[in-house]
Amino acid sequence: MSREVGQAVEVQFQLEQLEPGWPPTSVEAIWCVPADGVDDGYRVTNVPIHVLDIARDDVISVKPSEAGPLEFVSVLRRSGHSTLRVIVADLMDTDAVAEALGDLGAVVQNTYISQLLAVDLPSTIDFTAIRVWLIDAEGADRLDWEEGYLADGHRVLH
Repeated sequence: MSREVGQAVEVQFQLEQLEPGWPPTSVEAIWCVPADGVDDGYRVTNVPIHVLDIARDDVISVKPSEAGPLEFVSVLRRSGHSTLRVIVADLMDTDAVAEALGDLGAVVQNTYISQLLAVDLPSTIDFTAIRVWLIDAEGADRLDWEEGYLADGHRVLH
């Protein structure tokens, strides 16, 4: 595998259908760059949308596929980041939800599905305030949310 420092590549992740039609695709492509100090490791640079158990800045191993793109193999090193998915009930509320989460320290990425937000929780923020906000918003029927991957540093007693 040829690796150029700083050169972003798409890595393909196979997705399991959790229920009929969801996720709406069988593969998610995530941008990664060669990881410093890790032979053949790649660092995830964007927030996963559908992939479970992966977070931004995790270092992963990959393999070439017969079709050409690189394919995910395993996690080599965790970043301490967590990944959430938020589905906003009202399209007109999407920006307000994204802004509120951003104000709490989350990094929010819009997705190809208008009301679906991919949310990165950096290792330095306290998940408790975000979790309380999400539970309140869910109780008010503004959104549904789920954990795609929760780092040890963000785990709270449920």
